Amino acid sequence: MLRFPLVVLTALLACTAAARAQDSPYVTHQERAIKALSEEETQSYLAGEGMGFALAAELNAYPGPRHVLQLADSLSLGPVRLDAVREIFQRMQQRAARLGKEIVGLEASLDSSFAERRITSRELGTVLTELGALRGELRYAHLAAHLEVAALMSEHEIHEYQRLRGYAEGHGAMHRPEGSHLTRVTPGPEEHVHETCSLRSGVGLRAGRRVRLQRGSGRLIVGMVSY
Repeated sequence: MLRFPLVVLTALLACTAAARAQDSPYVTHQERAIKALSEEETQSYLAGEGMGFALAAELNAYPGPRHVLQLADSLSLGPVRLDAVREIFQRMQQRAARLGKEIVGLEASLDSSFAERRITSRELGTVLTELGALRGELRYAHLAAHLEVAALMSEHEIHEYQRLRGYAEGHGAMHRPEGSHLTRVTPGPEEHVHETCSLRSGVGLRAGRRVRLQRGSGRLIVGMVSY
């Protein structure tokens, strides 16, 4: 007598499981203010956070400014280079926050156009082109900051950064070709400091391009110098 109810119960459970299996993975996204962005993603864009945009640099031995500043005591870069890294970070974050605000605004506009069923193919193409360009600029801002910071550091300092960040030895190892160099000029009587480092490019350091830091009268100048 119990066999029939058990068969029915098994069938009901199977139907329920099948129905659940067909649920969209985006069900919980319906309540989002902007469907394509989580609240966390929105806040990260607005705050100018990294969001993984610089992984190609970070995981290939190009240190990021935020983490270099966090590890300042262990890396012992000195006040001049720390000022330079701080300036790089502030400039990057400000630019990233500005671009992030534009991205969030366009995503919100796109979401509204679909929600109100007034989107057109032409408008869609325009918005997506703008979004693609903004995301490209945003990624460039983050990656370029890693390039600038790496140019200020020696091989030893970059290896130490890798170690402190917990990266496996040999991953993203830096290779310096012959002819590249790192030169520092110590402060003179005029209290000007010049630090010159070869700019890392591609898989190593390219000789012939340098970064010059100059601090005097309370001012710090960071710029590229070719020779």
